[in-house]
Amino acid sequence: MPESKRPQHTWIPRVIRCIYGIFLIMFIVQGIVGCVYFNDCPRAPSIPVFMVVCGFIPVLWGLSWCKNRCSIFCDCLFLYLYFAWFIISSIIIYSIYEPNYNKNTTDTDHYCNKTLYLSAFCCITLTYILTGVYVFTYFFALCTNQIEVYDDEDRPLLWG
Repeated sequence: MPESKRPQHTWIPRVIRCIYGIFLIMFIVQGIVGCVYFNDCPRAPSIPVFMVVCGFIPVLWGLSWCKNRCSIFCDCLFLYLYFAWFIISSIIIYSIYEPNYNKNTTDTDHYCNKTLYLSAFCCITLTYILTGVYVFTYFFALCTNQIEVYDDEDRPLLWG
């Protein structure tokens, strides 16, 4: 690729790779916590289901994406469904803030395991933050015309 006279912002691919890495770790932790505490939230029984789905499905989708097993239709369908699932789960998690963490009280219908709820709450909040950083990085790269710049391996810098 010929040398460009535009300044190349080398932090852009690093930020994107860090975001991908954090998301991967977060998805795996979500899946594990959701499985371990699957029946420990009578206040909102859909929270463990959310944790499992938001934990393992993106990892499986990412593996199939790496192996080029999904088409554009499959990718778009997955993203729209995942986005809808994420918004509904956010509403459920934020609406019961802060549940009763004490299981031994008489009102067990309002109980939710502290580890389960706080990990779901933190994962939702961290997802919003990381998505904001990703969108900011994308628009910065778009405005500085960095999307079409390629690195040594002929990959766009933004998607590296």
